[in-house]
Amino acid sequence: MAERYFSGIRLFPKIFYVISVTGMMAISNSKTASIRNINHKISVWRLIAIEFKLTFKTRNGKASSKLAILVLIQGLCFLGCQSQEQKIQQFIVQLSDRNHMARARAIYTLSKIGEPAIPALINALDNEDTRQSAADILSRIGVPAIPALIRSANHADRGTSVSIINALIKIGKPAVSSLIGMLNHEDIWIRNVTVAALTEIGEPSVSELIEALHHQDNLVQINVAVTLGDIGKPALPALIEALDGSTITIRLKIIMALNRINSFKAKSSVMQQIPILIEALNDEMNIRIHTVEVLGLIGTAAKPAIPSLIGMLNDSDERLCASVVLALGRIGNPNQELVSVLIRILKNDKRTTVQNAITQALELFGKSAGSAVPALIEILNVSDKKNQSRIVLALDNIGTLEARKAAQEWRVRQTRDPR
Repeated sequence: MAERYFSGIRLFPKIFYVISVTGMMAISNSKTASIRNINHKISVWRLIAIEFKLTFKTRNGKASSKLAILVLIQGLCFLGCQSQEQKIQQFIVQLSDRNHMARARAIYTLSKIGEPAIPALINALDNEDTRQSAADILSRIGVPAIPALIRSANHADRGTSVSIINALIKIGKPAVSSLIGMLNHEDIWIRNVTVAALTEIGEPSVSELIEALHHQDNLVQINVAVTLGDIGKPALPALIEALDGSTITIRLKIIMALNRINSFKAKSSVMQQIPILIEALNDEMNIRIHTVEVLGLIGTAAKPAIPSLIGMLNDSDERLCASVVLALGRIGNPNQELVSVLIRILKNDKRTTVQNAITQALELFGKSAGSAVPALIEILNVSDKKNQSRIVLALDNIGTLEARKAAQEWRVRQTRDPR
């Protein structure tokens, strides 16, 4: 008994030396170790245990497994000495593993870890190899991940932004208010993607979007209206209900949304608002301009407003006058009187914005604006290069023989002297 005891004592330094070295190796490599490496180390410890089990024998030849088990436990303890951050990083590395099972295991584990894994997952969005899996995990974590996703979206590149938006779409309704806050993002591309995201979430986002029509930022209001219009019929009842008691500013946004919905009920609701819009043409300047723009978006259904719009063509405000011209072009149904008025303004009004708007309106009128061709040709010869290109497009669209000839001669001149 004593001999066996002292034999074991003599081996203890060797045992713990092996344990310490192997354990420290596990810790030092923890940031880059894969799951396969961990499994390999566990297998090594099993072999060590078996080796020591064979070494420590009783006098009658029976193996003593107690010390071998102690060795195995000690080794596993060293392997388990990693911090949670180190373990998370190991699983992040696994997200780009070629082995499907390894990736699936990492996704499952990180989803279970939850909120503590969010910072590492946000960083993983910047890596193309881990981006999709990281976004999927963040969507599974859900509400706790929303603030970090929004913060990251504000300075992310477009590839990362798409992954972030997709994660927010999967989170769904809880992410709506945060997505609405992105509708005034300085990057128009981000704004458009956000509109698409809210549209994808659909009906669950309608109530919050209706409330967001009252947002203090006009850009948010406009994008909310676009989103509600794109959501379509599921948003229709809430939009119609919101018309009651709304200010003219909010009403204009609601009409914009309704006009985007392709249904008889939506179009009927828009038609009922035309008299209110005509009345709003006498409001303060910003309301007048916005109302004119909305009438232009409505298009042919806004024909009852044409006389009131024609009466505004001589307004001294350049932006309003240009908006009226464009609205008339979009509403269409031009008669000779309207074309004559536009030709007169085109000849006499030297404001570039107004001239460009008239050119675009005549282009939209097409063949109905045939009487405007001589005036367009006259202006073509004295305009700058940029305006000339627009006038030529209008001549092409009007399409009379005289218009096509003038456009062709201009192109020949540009070929000879492109300056």
